[in-house]
Amino acid sequence: MNSIKWMCAVFATFLVLSSSPLIAKDNVSLAPAGVESQQVDINRADAHTLADTLKGIGMKRANAIVAYRDANGFFAGAEDLQKVKGVSAAIIQKNIDRIKF
Repeated sequence: MNSIKWMCAVFATFLVLSSSPLIAKDNVSLAPAGVESQQVDINRADAHTLADTLKGIGMKRANAIVAYRDANGFFAGAEDLQKVKGVSAAIIQKNIDRIKF
């Protein structure tokens, strides 16, 4: 009788934990928390935010993006970022899910 109660308790615990968003497969990420889902508005962010959020963009490129935007106006799309010296199509592709307008 005790083994049945124990098995029921184990099964109930399994059901609770398997439905938990902390371990559900759909929510598993190998990246640090918040990194993959973090987006940046390329037309409004300052250089520090760009450098912190975008892969392959350090302060030098981030400052170039802000300077280009200040001189030429808002970017219409991701492909416009290639007009900034040092920003390649590969960098844009790496960050396509992080960039918003």
